[in-house]
Amino acid sequence: MSIRSGLITLAVVLAFPLAAAAQDAPAAPAPAPAQAQPAHRAHHNGWRAALRTLALTPDQQRQIRGFAHQRTMANAGADAPTRRANGKLFRREVAGVLTPEQRAQFRAALAQQRAATAPQ
Repeated sequence: MSIRSGLITLAVVLAFPLAAAAQDAPAAPAPAPAQAQPAHRAHHNGWRAALRTLALTPDQQRQIRGFAHQRTMANAGADAPTRRANGKLFRREVAGVLTPEQRAQFRAALAQQRAATAPQ
């Protein structure tokens, strides 16, 4: 290999990272402020918060985590109607794990969460 071809190779190798960096996508925009979050996000956070108010047994917690994992796996790459159906199934499964008292407490906590996030 001649000195010239070695220098050309070195120049190409050194220029490659610069060319690759120039083609990187622009930085993502800053996240929206908390009050501008979509309503569905507030709903889900309220749902989780309402679940956290319950005194769940370790077995109930394990089962609900399992349901959530199954839902996440089923939703991977799924279309919107499938995700909605998976959500309904998840809510039915969670309700089936709760005692009647816990279901009543959950509904009350959920109503409180929804009232707190409702537009004024």
